Amino acid sequence: MNKWQIVGIVGAVIVIVGLFLPWATVTGTNPDTGEKISETVYGYISIGLWIFVILGLIGAVIPKKLGGILALVFGILGVLVTWFNIMGIYALKAMYDSDEIKIHMHYGGYVALLGFVILFIGGILQFIAFRKEQKAQVQPATPAPPVPPMPPQDAKIPEEGAGSGEGSEMNVEESESQ
Repeated sequence: MNKWQIVGIVGAVIVIVGLFLPWATVTGTNPDTGEKISETVYGYISIGLWIFVILGLIGAVIPKKLGGILALVFGILGVLVTWFNIMGIYALKAMYDSDEIKIHMHYGGYVALLGFVILFIGGILQFIAFRKEQKAQVQPATPAPPVPPMPPQDAKIPEEGAGSGEGSEMNVEESESQ
């Protein structure tokens, strides 16, 4: 396991911690019933974030190029979905925050966002490390055997069966019989 895989795993663990921390608290009085409200919102209710963190964690554990790509893709998807969830809470705060209902932001969403950013960075660095390792393992191609030199243009090539070439069997037999 390389150090970039560990970075991705740490990022995923931080996301999981952030999912169990409070993201927002809604307090106040229900204007319809007059009943007191006090609810805390946690990130663990987001199934999409769970899917992204689990697939990102799987990617961080796989020691191949595919692992780096998975951690990278699901890290950035997690960053985007977490950001939209945080912005959604701020939008609800802008619409419904009043004297009767107060919406307070907490740190859980930011911790999860930080964890997804770390998972994303770990995925990028894991992918880059795998590519460098792959390039280092590539063996240089063996050179082709040398081409024999070409005979000069004016040289005559003896024809087979002419009997005039040195060392041919025909010449040896003819010379023995004479």
